[in-house]
Amino acid sequence: MALGHLSTDLIVSIAEQLEFKKDVNALARTSRGLYAILNPYLYRNNTHEETCSTVWRAVKRSETGTIQRFKDAGVDLSKLKDPQNSTDNLIHALSRRCGYRLEGRVPDPVGVIRVLTDNGVDINAKNSYGSSALLIAAARGDTAILMPLIDCGADVHVLDPFQSTDATMLHVAAHGACPVSFIEYLVDTCGLDVHQRDTKGQNALHRAVRGDAYDVACFLITRGVDVNAQDELGFAPVHFLAHRYTHPMDLPMFKVLVENGADVNIRNNKGKTPFHLGTKLWRDVEFMELLLEKGADVKAVTPDKGFTAMHLAAKVGALDLLPLYVKYGGDINARDARGRTPLHLFVETDLMDDLEQLTDLGADLDAKDSDGQTFHDLCEQKADRVRRGVDSEGNPLVEESSEDDAHVLLHIGLLENLRAAFNP
Repeated sequence: MALGHLSTDLIVSIAEQLEFKKDVNALARTSRGLYAILNPYLYRNNTHEETCSTVWRAVKRSETGTIQRFKDAGVDLSKLKDPQNSTDNLIHALSRRCGYRLEGRVPDPVGVIRVLTDNGVDINAKNSYGSSALLIAAARGDTAILMPLIDCGADVHVLDPFQSTDATMLHVAAHGACPVSFIEYLVDTCGLDVHQRDTKGQNALHRAVRGDAYDVACFLITRGVDVNAQDELGFAPVHFLAHRYTHPMDLPMFKVLVENGADVNIRNNKGKTPFHLGTKLWRDVEFMELLLEKGADVKAVTPDKGFTAMHLAAKVGALDLLPLYVKYGGDINARDARGRTPLHLFVETDLMDDLEQLTDLGADLDAKDSDGQTFHDLCEQKADRVRRGVDSEGNPLVEESSEDDAHVLLHIGLLENLRAAFNP
């Protein structure tokens, strides 16, 4: 008897006994009748697999025809979850897109969303991180899916609970560097408050700066957002720029902030100015010089330890910044709260062979701190401290001959050279 003459249930039972799905697929291609019976089976069977690969791929690529065939095969789309995040539904998957561009694949992505929402997929559902599909798309700056989601009922007034911030859609979109047209839509059409702070005290301008969204920052400034607003840690937008200055847009971002009233000497809750932060993190000379040109106080001291920027630069070994700071009035022999000069702090770096760079700027080798110790005294103490570590337990550093040990031994050599210089 030909397979085509068997009952539908029996054909499906035979398919279920086949070891590989490709065998079922091959069987379905042998005749129109078997295809009509087995193709829906293949779609239903796919949703029971761990990855649900076909349906997820169809959603991410916005293949409406494939999605419709799953629906016609009786698959409950509302129950499908992402195996990597069991609370992500199919619309979450669409918002992530995994690198696929909706433009050019389907002329109307709304149709994809409609198929899903018509079959019970909640467009405003939140995943385990508390994110809706719209929040995910905004965080990614995904212009292709933002408006289709909103047109299909996504809630623009949803709050993002990530890191307990309760950020608005405006915060998320600004951080995601969404187009200014979308930011303007949120403010003018949806009525989101351009000045609203999240629970961490950050406004949308903080988020735009953190997200390197220059155009968004400019728009927010034109709408009167406070350029000197400080969050719960006392960070203003300029603090964030100095703290992580790495992006090509950071320099023009800083310029537009300062041109619109940003205070370059504003202090955070620990009393640190943007200049302190930039120095501690050894930022680009061009950026630090721009801070100085715009009025940064090179002599400002931190309230905890009394460090100037000169101390901070010496402490982290940012020696290329020191000549610039001296040029703008920095004191190479300034004292901190313990009477230490930048040279005292320089002892703890691994750059002792660069000592001449400090002495050329006028660093006083004989200056004493509050304990009466000179640079030479501190070098002696460090050499002895390192040597005790090397000599303990039968010179284990030499025996192991590790890269770190070689570095320590080299450091001892540098300190011994300094000893010889002080004691000819």
